[in-house]
Amino acid sequence: MSRQTAPLTIDDYALSAVVSGRSLAATWRAEGPDLPGPSRWLAETLARLEAGRVFEQQDESMLDRMRDAVREALNDHRPGFGDSVFAGVEPDLFVVSPEDREREKLRELADDLMTFRGYRRAVLNRVTAERELRKLL
Repeated sequence: MSRQTAPLTIDDYALSAVVSGRSLAATWRAEGPDLPGPSRWLAETLARLEAGRVFEQQDESMLDRMRDAVREALNDHRPGFGDSVFAGVEPDLFVVSPEDREREKLRELADDLMTFRGYRRAVLNRVTAERELRKLL
């Protein structure tokens, strides 16, 4: 007999966004690639994520830049690898050298970033849907 779990609520998604946003900020500070442009903008975004302010619209472009930097860093390790990771299709690779371990850390950072953005997007979409529904009522 299989156990069914209840679907996640908006509260579950919001909590997951806060937790994963804080985790992403900590991991990025430790292992994230350098970004072009003023470092102050990245620092401000990371500070907001650490504080749990994960739904700030002003961070959207920085999150895009973070994604692009991870993708490019992964592509530098192996052409097309970063593109595959962010497309959700990645080949099985074995970790056998220091370079492979660095690539694996970047791949995990990519996973953290995609997980956070998924939770964030789910909450923002739900808020938008509820706002639009109120207009109809």
